[in-house]
Amino acid sequence: MFDTSYYHAGNHTNNIKINAVTGAILKNHPKSWFERFNLKSDRAKALLTEGGHKAFDRKYEDTPLYSNHWRNVENPDKDITVLQMVICGDMEVMAELVYTKDYEAQDEQ
Repeated sequence: MFDTSYYHAGNHTNNIKINAVTGAILKNHPKSWFERFNLKSDRAKALLTEGGHKAFDRKYEDTPLYSNHWRNVENPDKDITVLQMVICGDMEVMAELVYTKDYEAQDEQ
């Protein structure tokens, strides 16, 4: 990107080479947090799926036919929205995350 050399009286005195992309990630929501993860990780697959991160909790259900039966039930209180991401290494990203209910509550104000 930026490459320059300085010469004085035929002598090489200074050489500057900058080849970097920089970025900043700033906290944009009072209830958000940051996570760093690899783009090939299970966390990335969960957070970056189409439709967003959907949280599930295991709920106990006791029925006459089945005792101690557990089932997965959606828990919208733990759904997560990715606000922004920045690359911070080979296949590594830093993401600002917030619970969707908190993000949507801010929009209503």
